[in-house]
Parts: sequence; C-alpha cells; structure tokens
Amino acid sequence: MEPLKPTDLELCQTLYETYSPELFGFCASRVREREEAMDIVQDAFVKLWTVIRSGEEIHNPRALLYTIVRNKIIDQYRSVALQRVFPLSDELLDILSIDSSSIIEQSELRIILQTINTLPDTQRETLLYRYIDGMPVQDIADIFDVSPNTISQRIKRGILAVQKILSLEPNPES
Repeated sequence: MEPLKPTDLELCQTLYETYSPELFGFCASRVREREEAMDIVQDAFVKLWTVIRSGEEIHNPRALLYTIVRNKIIDQYRSVALQRVFPLSDELLDILSIDSSSIIEQSELRIILQTINTLPDTQRETLLYRYIDGMPVQDIADIFDVSPNTISQRIKRGILAVQKILSLEPNPES
C-alpha cells in the first residue's frame, strides 16, 4: 500500500468505514462498556489522522490502528486490578514453565508483563496479541502484513527472550 499523505481525507473516511466495525468488535470484547469501546475506536482514528497530518508515512494503517487501540485498552487495564482484568493465559504460563496456581501475587504477574514490555516492539506486540488478546497466528499475521510463519518465529523468539530475562529454563514443549 502506498504511504498515506496529509491530504488523504477521503482515504481516512474509507479507512474508517472499512476498519471501524472490526476495531469496535475487537475493542468491545476487551473493555467493560460499549461506550468505552466506541471512544477508544474514535480516539484511534483521531490519532491516525494526527499522524497523517504530521506528514509521517503510514504503510499499514490497519496495523497502526490495532496498535493504538490495543495500547489504549492496556492503559485502561492498568488502571484496574491487574490479575483480574489482564490475566496471563494459561498457555503462556505453561510455555514459561510457571504453574498458574503458584502465582498468587500481582507483583509476579506485573514482573512477567514488565519483562514482555522490554522486548522489541514486534516481539512484544506479537506476544500480547497472541497470549493476552488470544488472537490466532493468522489474524496477527494479517495485522502485521507478514506470513504466519514470521509470526510463529516472533512468538518463539519472544518466549525465549522472556525465559532468558526471567532466567527460566525453556520448556521443551514450546
């Protein structure tokens, strides 16, 4: 896709018509109130327009919109009790060789999330989409406009990096 230009108001309208229902569905399944989801989606498009107006080239507006929406959702999650609203999937805990029944303290969850947040952007986003949002590999590949194999490699490398940072032995099943 050609980079968007600051004069592409019609294209922004088309992007809104194309992606807002999809983004709303994504967001509505992750926040408590329908109005919150609508606000987050609207904010994402305002941010997209701001980026376009700044002259910055955008090669994948869908990926940018998902990143903005996901970051806004995470900001909301952080304002609520971490363990209740932003649980780590059992699958990720298994891969990291952590018994979910042994995780009692929010601080332990926070350490894992902080570790994930230290990863390079593509690895971090991929792990969060996969294990926090529960998205299938193919959907993540579509967002990043890469092959599912690339996403699988990012997941594997991200998990290995988290294991190394936390000094955990890699799970042979991962």
